[in-house]
Amino acid sequence: MNLVLITKWWWRCYVDRSSMWNTILSQRYGRKFSYNLENLSLGSSSSHMIRTITSIENLADMMELVGRNCFKWVLNNGERILFWEDWWHENGVIQIQTPRLYRITKFKHCCLKEFREEWNKGDHKNNSTLWSRPLIDRDEGEILILKNIIGSILLSNKEDLLIWTPVRGVFTTKKCRELLFEQRIDANNN
Repeated sequence: MNLVLITKWWWRCYVDRSSMWNTILSQRYGRKFSYNLENLSLGSSSSHMIRTITSIENLADMMELVGRNCFKWVLNNGERILFWEDWWHENGVIQIQTPRLYRITKFKHCCLKEFREEWNKGDHKNNSTLWSRPLIDRDEGEILILKNIIGSILLSNKEDLLIWTPVRGVFTTKKCRELLFEQRIDANNN
C-alpha cells in the first residue's frame, strides 16, 4: 500500500469539494468528509477504499503531513472556503474559536461569502435565519469575536486557494514522499 498516494486523497477531499465523487461521499459519510477526514464515524458498511484512506490517521508521521492543521485556505472570493469548518483565519478554525455559536448556527457547512452576506443583513443577536435560538448573554464574547473576524474580511475576485502548510504551497505526492522520507530518517537517527 502506497501511503503517499493515499495522502493525495486527503488533499483532494478538501480541494475538490464540488466534484461529483466528493458530493456522493459527503452524502454517504457526512459533510465532515469534505473538510476533516480525522475521526470520521465509519460504520462496518464503509467501503474498503474509504477505510484505507482514513486509516492513515493512526500513523503519527502521516498526520504531520495531512492532518487538519496541514491545510489552510487563502481567502480571496470566499466561495470555496467553509466559514466555520475550514482553517482560513489567522487564529484558526472559527468553529473552534466560537463553539457555542457553531452549535446554534443554521449556517453550518456554508461558504464564507454566503455567511458574511447573511451576517451583514443586520441584527446579529435576533437573526432567526442565522441562529436556531435567541442569543443569550453568555454568547456575547463569541459574538464579539465573530464581529471582529467578519469586519476584517476583504474579498477579491480571485478564487480561494488551498495551501499545504508543510511546503506553503500545493500538495504534491513527490514532495510528500520526500518529507515522509526525511521524517523517517530523522526518527531513525534519534
